[in-house]
Amino acid sequence: MRKIIGFFTDSYRDQPLDLLRKAQTLTILSLIFLVLIAVFMMVFFLSTGTLTQDARLLLFLVAGLMVILALIRSGQLSTAVYLYIAMVFVIFSLLVFLSTGRDILKIYNLGYFYMFVLLLAGLIGTDLWQSFAAGILSAALLSWFFFIELLPEAESVGLVGSYDAYLGVLFLIVAGSVVAVFLNYQMRRAFNGLHELNLNLEQQVETRTVELRQAVEDLKFSRQKLVESEKLAALGGLVGGISHEINTPMGNCLTANTHGNRALRELLAEMEAGTLSKSAMTRKIQDVRESQEIIDRNLRSAIDLLERFKRISVDQHEEKISLFSVRSEIENVEVAFTNTLKQKPGLLIRVQGDENLQVYSYPGTIWQILTNLLQNALKHAFPTGEGIIDIIYRQIDDERHQGKTLLIIFEDDGVGMPPEIRERIYEPFFTTNREQGGTGLGLNIVYNLVQQLGGTMNCVSGEDLGTRFVIQIPLEKDGNANGK
Repeated sequence: MRKIIGFFTDSYRDQPLDLLRKAQTLTILSLIFLVLIAVFMMVFFLSTGTLTQDARLLLFLVAGLMVILALIRSGQLSTAVYLYIAMVFVIFSLLVFLSTGRDILKIYNLGYFYMFVLLLAGLIGTDLWQSFAAGILSAALLSWFFFIELLPEAESVGLVGSYDAYLGVLFLIVAGSVVAVFLNYQMRRAFNGLHELNLNLEQQVETRTVELRQAVEDLKFSRQKLVESEKLAALGGLVGGISHEINTPMGNCLTANTHGNRALRELLAEMEAGTLSKSAMTRKIQDVRESQEIIDRNLRSAIDLLERFKRISVDQHEEKISLFSVRSEIENVEVAFTNTLKQKPGLLIRVQGDENLQVYSYPGTIWQILTNLLQNALKHAFPTGEGIIDIIYRQIDDERHQGKTLLIIFEDDGVGMPPEIRERIYEPFFTTNREQGGTGLGLNIVYNLVQQLGGTMNCVSGEDLGTRFVIQIPLEKDGNANGK
């Protein structure tokens, strides 16, 4: 039924709400009349086997209703209302005029029927003139029936009270016309107020939506800034670790250089004094050579550290897929936390996996994942500074992706997490360490990075039972990424 009504009234969706509701009401009334007429004609035909003259009149009513529905469908609602009111007047008038009984009662019947039509006009009328027209037509038809049909017969038979009945019904029709006009006016006023209220609500909703979108964009921007801050903090830790590691080879180079210079000066002094023996010359040259070897070895170590930092920095910014060593990335993570780990001598990191395993993926992303996991463990898992962290990695077959998958297991034997915390660890900004500067983004970043790589991440933990993260990242042999 709703689809049928919508078929006739869809053209009023963009018009004022009162027109849409009146179009829907008129459509429903017309369809109800069609159904009643169809049922009446079917019953009449089944009982008599033919259609009489009265039944054929119903076919004209059906045609009129079809015209009304067509007018509604074409958007001519006002014309449809006029035609519907006129048709209802005709129907009720014929019912009274053709009925048997006392003529004085017919006046009252007309009054009742016309009052119904007037209220109907006030209900579905699109303007006040339709209610006025219905009132004028009611008065005209009532007067015609009284003066042409009833009054001559009443005077011939001496019927008393006919004028009183006529004036009473006429007053009722006039009152009904006023009520119909007032009803139509109030309905239009109410619908217009409702329409304005809807417009105001739509504007408020649109304004609030724009504000919410801006707030969401601001939150996304702030979150991105915090994520970048987390990455920069990790790189800062790497810089500190590399700086500390470079101090050792640079110090060795300085010591070896000083020792070599001293041996060289002593050699030159003995040569000038003419006291240089063959054994002394051999010993001094050996000292210089050893100093040179120490300088060469430590400079290579420093260059290796700088190249490692450069590679990690490039991976973090360019995010290119490449072939890399998983063990090297884990070692890079350990370098980033050199200072922190030296402050916790009771903490042991154990790495298990093929040292020669190389995979195609995003090395910067893998490094960031491991860095955040290690940082999270150092902050939360070991309040006493003692414990064991195991990092296990290997390449496995993945039937779901029909290829290879990098499996990373990161586990510790720390304090673990209760269920109510474990269920929320991936939520952004959720942290149990906010008073000490925790942002609540560490594991959220890890989870999002794993998702971007098309992988999965699961956590198993319990109080005093440690924590285990199991990460699976799909790989491609030809260097094509599944995620990102």
